[in-house]
Amino acid sequence: MALVRCLQQSLPTLLHRSGAAFSTSTSLRGLEELVVLPPKEDAVQPTTGRSWEAQDLRRKSWDDLHKLWFVLLKERTRLHAEKALYRARQERTPDPARITKVRKGMARIKHVLTERLAEHEDPAIKLQLRAFIDAMRTGSGGPAERESLEVFRASAPASTDDKPRYATVGATFAFINADQALYYMANPENNRKVVKQGPGQYYCEYDGTTLPTMVRRYIFAAKVMDESGEVLVQVFNEQAEQLLGMKADELADIRDADPKRYNEVLQGALWQDSVLRVKAQAQFIDRQRELQVMALVHARGFGPRVLATFSNGRIEEWLEGMRALQPEELAAPEMVPHIAGALRRFHNMPPQICMEGLGTPFGRIRQWLDTAERFTFHDAEKQRAFKESFDFAAFRAEVVRVEAAAARAASPHVFSHNDLLSGNVMVPVAGSATTADVAQVSIEAASLGDASGICAFEVASEPRGLTFIDFEYADWAPRGFDWGNHFCEYAGFECDYSRYPGPQAAAAFIRSYLAAGGDPADEAHVQRCVAEANVYALAAHQYWGTWSLLQARWSSIDFDYLQYALLRWGEYFKRRDEFLAGAAAAFAS
Repeated sequence: MALVRCLQQSLPTLLHRSGAAFSTSTSLRGLEELVVLPPKEDAVQPTTGRSWEAQDLRRKSWDDLHKLWFVLLKERTRLHAEKALYRARQERTPDPARITKVRKGMARIKHVLTERLAEHEDPAIKLQLRAFIDAMRTGSGGPAERESLEVFRASAPASTDDKPRYATVGATFAFINADQALYYMANPENNRKVVKQGPGQYYCEYDGTTLPTMVRRYIFAAKVMDESGEVLVQVFNEQAEQLLGMKADELADIRDADPKRYNEVLQGALWQDSVLRVKAQAQFIDRQRELQVMALVHARGFGPRVLATFSNGRIEEWLEGMRALQPEELAAPEMVPHIAGALRRFHNMPPQICMEGLGTPFGRIRQWLDTAERFTFHDAEKQRAFKESFDFAAFRAEVVRVEAAAARAASPHVFSHNDLLSGNVMVPVAGSATTADVAQVSIEAASLGDASGICAFEVASEPRGLTFIDFEYADWAPRGFDWGNHFCEYAGFECDYSRYPGPQAAAAFIRSYLAAGGDPADEAHVQRCVAEANVYALAAHQYWGTWSLLQARWSSIDFDYLQYALLRWGEYFKRRDEFLAGAAAAFAS
């Protein structure tokens, strides 16, 4: 009681008696209040109202909320007993929504208490109040604690070094985009993705087998909401089957045969209360930082304009008349001067363009190695491969070795793209105008959540030539890292590193880059730049090889990231001695 008195003195108390939200059980004595008697034939159906709203509860004192919590707890227990009685009689429970209303009321009490917790300054009381709130059960009698979406979001890990956080939430599915791919073709034995190669032939890249059959498995995005807000979640097979009431193969048949019924199935899954086990982890990419970068580089002629942002995404300008390059085009003699010239312009960004650097490449590699080394995979086979294939002590030693060689190159720090693969290089489509049409964009603010009033505007684009897109990894970095990483991307999607440019091809790129900036391009200087690119190509293999380890643990994309990590580190060791020797010779003096 001392804690209650202290909290009553500390927390805002505004007493306001609102009307009863719904009927509660008749006052009896002790456990008799929880006993549910068989209904009489002429029994009147219970009359209920709405559940308690957060705005009602915010006007109540701590003491009132404490009393109301136990009233709802008693009512919830009694309603579950009533549900069990009707189930035993094989009858439908009258007004089954009563349990949902009680649960929502309890969840909103927790939400209001958590709001007050955030405002409290006394650490000792705050700690005790947090423990009390955590002990409050809002679920249907199960062991898992249910949180509001707002509480769950607020307690998500802040750093990629932190472990993901799991919780159980009670929420309602509010939106499922019918146009997205809701399922994928999978190997029936291991659920890995397969690709159709012909009638009755499905290839599984994971184990290299060709199968006569496949099964479809769900994976799709959906918006869920509760009284505290909304969030976009990824729904996996088991939860999706419960939600939609059918397997993915059945839904696929319906989609092909009866599109109208397909949409009805999806609509029928909405506005149902569900219990979800959710996971939150720190974003690997700082999306707010990326938006700032996009605005800054667009002002200097790179990438699309951001038209609107909202809680779980953004809308970008469509680059009319533009296409992405194919990997084999990166090395085309007629394309190299344009890419090199554009990269030089990108590197000429003024120092004030961006915030503090992220430590690309070596700082980030070390950070990612520290994070990945602590990983444990739930899949036993993946865990075994992870432990047997990756020697983190050896990797750290190689990072030190390459960083020392790179330091001798004295590569100037510039604002770098750091992910200049073919898909991120856009060029005008042959025969098309390079000026995007003026676009009228109309947006319903309600559909964007927190679109901050961006509703309608006009976008006119300047004439465009070659440009870059996707600035997730843009950062202050050594110039040579952009060169070497770009050369590694000549390998394409097949990871054919025999395509890495030889001395002459690399020198041609460097000459075009230097010429675009008016720098001297004597042969000795060009060869030093080639050696600079090559030593940073080693850093690029370390960078993406370590990045892949994090993706293997965190990504929901069906891709063998561990195998890709082995591939990148393997290429590093294959090229290491050659490129380090070249750097030692080029920067001996």
